[in-house]
Amino acid sequence: MNTLQAAYGYPRKYQTASQTGGSVSFPGETDCLTSGERMDSLKPHNSDTIGTTTAGNPDDHSSTIDFVRYFAEQFRIPPRYAIEVDAGNSPIHLKENDLTPLGHSSYTVFDVPDYMQTRIISFPGNRAKRITVPRYRGFLMDLTKQVDTDDYLTACFGKSTRSRFRKYQKRLELCFDIRYCMYYGEIELAEYNRLFDCLRLMLQRRFDQKKVVNGELEKMDYYRQITYQRILNREASIFVIYDGDKPIDININYLRNQLVFSYMNGFDIDYSKFNLGMIDLIKLLEWSYEQGFRAIDLLKGDFEYKRRWSNHIYRHESHFVYNPDSVFSYLMALLKSIIQARIPQGILYFKKWNLHLVYKKIQSWRFKQYRPDEQDSFPFEVIPETEQESREVKQAKSINLKDEQYSFLRGPVYDLLYSNPEPLQQMQIYELEAMSSYLLSGSKFQWRIVKTD
Repeated sequence: MNTLQAAYGYPRKYQTASQTGGSVSFPGETDCLTSGERMDSLKPHNSDTIGTTTAGNPDDHSSTIDFVRYFAEQFRIPPRYAIEVDAGNSPIHLKENDLTPLGHSSYTVFDVPDYMQTRIISFPGNRAKRITVPRYRGFLMDLTKQVDTDDYLTACFGKSTRSRFRKYQKRLELCFDIRYCMYYGEIELAEYNRLFDCLRLMLQRRFDQKKVVNGELEKMDYYRQITYQRILNREASIFVIYDGDKPIDININYLRNQLVFSYMNGFDIDYSKFNLGMIDLIKLLEWSYEQGFRAIDLLKGDFEYKRRWSNHIYRHESHFVYNPDSVFSYLMALLKSIIQARIPQGILYFKKWNLHLVYKKIQSWRFKQYRPDEQDSFPFEVIPETEQESREVKQAKSINLKDEQYSFLRGPVYDLLYSNPEPLQQMQIYELEAMSSYLLSGSKFQWRIVKTD
């Protein structure tokens, strides 16, 4: 990476926790850190405790190590590793000595970003080497190539796209009581637990909508357990978009050595038309520039939005560490590396024989077994209402969308708001026929929402 360019003089456009009830102090240069150290129930945790981990630590395996989880989540690096993280004029060197001889064993370190300079530490009588296999792509937003958010967006997107971004945010802020908050350095424990409960529900609804089972939900208790102290230590942050007091977008990031690892994001699907994920990324970009971070790692997963937002595509690598003085250790590492190298070829055959379609059918079947009672979202059609018809329903029952019994209406109403923007609080919603017909009356339009079978 290039040297981070100097100060960023744009105005702050979001709230920190200090502006919403907490206090946050911002750090200067990142210190040299030494190595150390998603669904069973939707029942909320006690707001006064973090709770206990039921999913367990996903990295408690001595023979296989997830590098990103070690580095970002646990502030550790693999044994016998030395890493240099480019941090401007003062590169940061991290290392983890392990004096335990490898003997005839070997181990695997996977998901190693190739933009980090890593090497294996060897000692006389305790030597170690590695075999490296390039794997899948990762996506990085290198902030050192541009001076601020506007510069970054100009470099990555055309004028019309940037205009569309502004439209999404303006409409969201016009229609709802929107505020932005970055929790970094301090957060009330009750609010922290509430945000994790909300994030769990957001992810569950989103994957129910996609009709797939989300394995990450099984790890939510683990992330809840480790993230609170990370926030207090300024080693993690949670960015939230609120509609009033209701979280509608939550983004969890782990922070280390001027790197932001964008780890987990969830949004309320009722607000889908407003493209909350895009607004979330812009706010994270603004904050990262303001705090002097050098890059945002969007991690693995080849999705279109990552290709559009990143300006550096890197490779994750798998490392097979062995003892060069042991033939058995070397052969085991070599065999593992050969198998890993053949996986991409296997995927090509997988698709050639249309086995990926079979896999999708299996996933759909698993979803039905996992969520047998899950129903489709409220099916409806929207009909423009005439002025005469509107007069006929003046005596109809007025309803409040905050009432949970009408939660199924939020998606259709918010979709209409996006196309016909005006403040939601100035609109009236009437129930014409119980659970089947509703009137949405604004200052400029009237629409009838009718349930369809």
